[in-house]
Amino acid sequence: MLAETFNTQHEQGLDQNGSPGGALFSIPDPAVTSSSINTGTAVVASTIVDAHAITSSDYRLQFDGTNYKITRLSDKTVQSFTSLPQTLDGLSFSKASGTMNAGDDFVIRPTQNAANSFKLAITDISKLAVGGPVLSSTVNVANTGTATISTPVVDNTYSASPLASAFGLTYNTGVPGTLTLAPASQPVTVTSGGTSTTYAAGTPVTYTSGATITVGSLSFAITGTPSNGDQFTITPNTTNAPGDNRNGLLLAGLQNQGTINNSKTSYSSAFAQLVSSVGNKARELKVTGAAEATVLEQATAAVQSESGVNLDEEATNLLRYQQAYQAAGKMMQIASQLFDVLLQLGQ
Repeated sequence: MLAETFNTQHEQGLDQNGSPGGALFSIPDPAVTSSSINTGTAVVASTIVDAHAITSSDYRLQFDGTNYKITRLSDKTVQSFTSLPQTLDGLSFSKASGTMNAGDDFVIRPTQNAANSFKLAITDISKLAVGGPVLSSTVNVANTGTATISTPVVDNTYSASPLASAFGLTYNTGVPGTLTLAPASQPVTVTSGGTSTTYAAGTPVTYTSGATITVGSLSFAITGTPSNGDQFTITPNTTNAPGDNRNGLLLAGLQNQGTINNSKTSYSSAFAQLVSSVGNKARELKVTGAAEATVLEQATAAVQSESGVNLDEEATNLLRYQQAYQAAGKMMQIASQLFDVLLQLGQ
């Protein structure tokens, strides 16, 4: 998801050469493993098509000769299809080549290579697309009203249909006042107070000060009181990319946007939670390790008290045994002397 969101935003900008940005990070494909007992020659391929829908589960693809069965292994949910390719949980499942026989079995692991294969897709800093794709929005110097226009913002679909040439908006006095676009080739959506109204291409647009106006992939706002005939122009960025950092600011802003957990958690919050979790677990393991070390020390002492060797105790025992040996030797000496005396008396 991190790579996908940054790639999408990066592709909306322009690099130092004025060219649209490409992928900023490489997204590894899921790992596919075929069963060793497969009899077919099919090669199964899987790609990530929607990182927001990816789960942490692995998947099993089986073919029974007629249908393809895909099982989400985390909860054993099974879906059956009559053909491939298919998309499930943000993943595409397809047969890249070969023939699949009945009983063939494959396991797809979407996240197996995610960490060790995650890397930058570009090495040339001139390819960093930090320039905004739309240069500016301007107010005609001949305008007599007080209205101003904001700098346009593009969404993540802009690269598919970029602004090729400037377009203008003209205010027309009336009840209510309206804006007309030229060229008028696309519908216009006006959002004010949480309510959106869409006008067909070429239809005059009711003017509301401060409302968000969306044309194609561009969004901007006109604020203030315009006069009849006042004009506003939006121009694509074709010459100022090296000195423009608006897309860079949008890339930096991704860290605080709700993206994870159904768009409720930002990357910075998720990272903070991860650091906190790792720190807590490390502290927990340190305390547990210290406690277990104490228990081991006590157990070792108990064992040693029963079966271990105490050098002082053994030295004392050796002295006692030595004294007992010497006493026994003395007794044998006395007995020998008594026996000799008795023999002499008998003579």
